[in-house]
Amino acid sequence: MPIPPSVAPGSVVFAQVRFSFTTPRSVRLEYAPDGVFADAPTLTCSERSSTMP
Repeated sequence: MPIPPSVAPGSVVFAQVRFSFTTPRSVRLEYAPDGVFADAPTLTCSERSSTMP
């Protein structure tokens, strides 16, 4: 399955799952039963109420 040009280089598609490496320490995981992924921006932890261990 080809990766659309809007997807970050280095993304990996395996079956219905796509892994996009957004930073050196962050991975965006997507699952699409039909194999069509959303190429929208990612919002990561805009507000976290949990405490760090």
